[in-house]
Amino acid sequence: MLWFKHKNDLRRNPAVLRVEQKLPEVGYSRLLKLMEVVSQAGSTAAGFQPCLDLNGPAADEEWLAAELGIAAHEPVVELSKSLQIFAQVGLIDAESLKNRVVVVKMLGDLMDEFTQRKKNKSGVNPDSLGTESGAGTTPLPTQSGKEVEVEVDVDASEKEGEASRPEERPEPPLAFEGVHIRVTKKQDRLTGEAFPWADRASEYRKMDSWLEANLTKRPKSHQRFVHNWMSRLPAPSSRNGRQYAEAANGKFDGIGA
Repeated sequence: MLWFKHKNDLRRNPAVLRVEQKLPEVGYSRLLKLMEVVSQAGSTAAGFQPCLDLNGPAADEEWLAAELGIAAHEPVVELSKSLQIFAQVGLIDAESLKNRVVVVKMLGDLMDEFTQRKKNKSGVNPDSLGTESGAGTTPLPTQSGKEVEVEVDVDASEKEGEASRPEERPEPPLAFEGVHIRVTKKQDRLTGEAFPWADRASEYRKMDSWLEANLTKRPKSHQRFVHNWMSRLPAPSSRNGRQYAEAANGKFDGIGA
């Protein structure tokens, strides 16, 4: 996981407030550093798990103490004290800690959008992660080969938002695509029905050329721009009228109309 969401009211979280009471000045910074370490260590090719195994050769208590900036006389003892406090207030999983595995449960709800999309595409059934109340257990692999069951909190509103999220629709086919303007086939058909006398392909090129020559003017709506342009073209009975000459000479000023 490249990054995690840092809520702007994290300092007011009841569990975080209790940490600051028990570890004045250093508790908050150690918690955030721990979240950074676990978010980095928990990222694998298979996905993200909010756990850090201290049983392996690459990570142990002395290494983690250094990562958290613990410079006490006995850093491992001070680290153990901090982790126990985090477990007591529910920020990390107490049962996993007994096996020297640090699981930061809140990271599951704070993962970045890329990791969340990757998780959603993995095909994992959200119902298998919890009960009707939104909580459940899922096994987490560790470097030592053990599996630790950890309770995972699932935000019900986030699940509902994902379920109601509309599918991405492909872009409609285009009849004309210039540098500054695009006309869909549907709009081209409707334009042809409304202005059957117009040479639409030629007029689209004129529109694009006019926009290139008037870079300070940009249409808020391509559909409205095309309609306004075409409506200024006279019908064949008045082709020699002033209105047609103005449109042909680029004196069109109806972008926002």
